Amino acid sequence: MSGFFGKEKFDPQLIIAQMIVMQTLHYLCLGFAFFLMDGAMGVPITLDQFFTSNVFASGLTNNLALGSVFANLLAVAGNVWFLYIVVERAKKCLDFAATMYGFHILFCWYYGGMPTHWQWWTTTIASAVVTILVGEYVCARREMREITIVRR
Repeated sequence: MSGFFGKEKFDPQLIIAQMIVMQTLHYLCLGFAFFLMDGAMGVPITLDQFFTSNVFASGLTNNLALGSVFANLLAVAGNVWFLYIVVERAKKCLDFAATMYGFHILFCWYYGGMPTHWQWWTTTIASAVVTILVGEYVCARREMREITIVRR
């Protein structure tokens, strides 16, 4: 999809493929971030960290909750890079990132019910907002690069 950024045709197969790739990369990056943070905090990694807000049941006073917050914010860097590589267009970053986090909320709801702790919502919304803003910024910088013309 790289190359000329002119008028694009609507290609639903490409969009679905990009969404699947983005969602998969999001969870791989989040898993790696949980692995790093949980190792640093000395707590075991659990699937509940991915899909429930139960780790925030006692607030931000335990290492599991702090590890989850930092892992989510660390995963933002990966998500931005994935937007830069997979999506490429600044005007599409909002759509793809919001859809990615929207599906994440749906998966959480399916796995363990709607998250009920405000810390989980704050972490998730902050991660989504930063992913969108920084993703749009880096993709816009890519679009504004000078086009080199080679003359023979």
